[in-house]
Amino acid sequence: MAAQQQRYRARVVLALALVLAFASPAWASPPVSPRVSPATQRSDPPTLREQLFAQLVSDRARAIDLAFGQTFAPYVTELRVVMLNPGEWAATHRAGVAFYDPEAHTLFFARRLQYAVAPPTTVSARQYWPWYDEPWRSLYPVVETVDDALWMALLTESARARNQTWPHAQCTSLDFVERLPCEMLMQGIAAHTTQVKAPMFNENRLAEIWPDDIAELRARAWRNDDSAYQNVRKYGGYLLLRPLVREFGVARTLSYVAGTPFHIEQNNLRLSAETYQKRAQEVLAW
Repeated sequence: MAAQQQRYRARVVLALALVLAFASPAWASPPVSPRVSPATQRSDPPTLREQLFAQLVSDRARAIDLAFGQTFAPYVTELRVVMLNPGEWAATHRAGVAFYDPEAHTLFFARRLQYAVAPPTTVSARQYWPWYDEPWRSLYPVVETVDDALWMALLTESARARNQTWPHAQCTSLDFVERLPCEMLMQGIAAHTTQVKAPMFNENRLAEIWPDDIAELRARAWRNDDSAYQNVRKYGGYLLLRPLVREFGVARTLSYVAGTPFHIEQNNLRLSAETYQKRAQEVLAW
């Protein structure tokens, strides 16, 4: 069984290498990516595994810049990468396996991630989208974990530049009307940075995805797992950012979104979404 898995993995890696060989983008002036360096909270220098993981973070930052154009500058120019033991991680009281400290310009990761199966070469690691298609996405989940941390660093610094926090404060609100717009932004960002294909849904049902009466939705969708609520978050968020991404690109759109919370006005989600898009287009067009 183990031998079969190894042969399968070898075939997958070979196939991926062939795909990437013909998929590398050509840049007249390559974007400048953040300088990433391994660090520790110990007195001794980073281990080889810590250095290799920091290299993966650097490669994925480069992949983002190559896929979306200049993304991190001017907000993120350097990053430290620190691996934490289980006890150290517990002391941070953080969920998940990664977080960003803007004061220290540091990405912290759970140490077990340095043992995860990573892309086989720097060239392959610097390709963005192939790792979000199957079977690569399932075989190399550490790639998406690193990318999520990098996007978090970018969004956090972009928000800080405009005296905001990321995620926006409204995301933790108990008020449905305050929380939903923030969740839509986060879902929209995820759709445009992690999905190879656009989500499939009936756009003729816009009245359900962007309802004119948000109070009526709140009366029906009072639970977070309600399908109507989930559809508004997922598809409504995707539609909210789609025209901005198409016109201005992912990097500029996300920079704007991080610094500009979305609010529901006059109890009308459709009107609020269209107003948000119009204001964003006016700002980004300059």
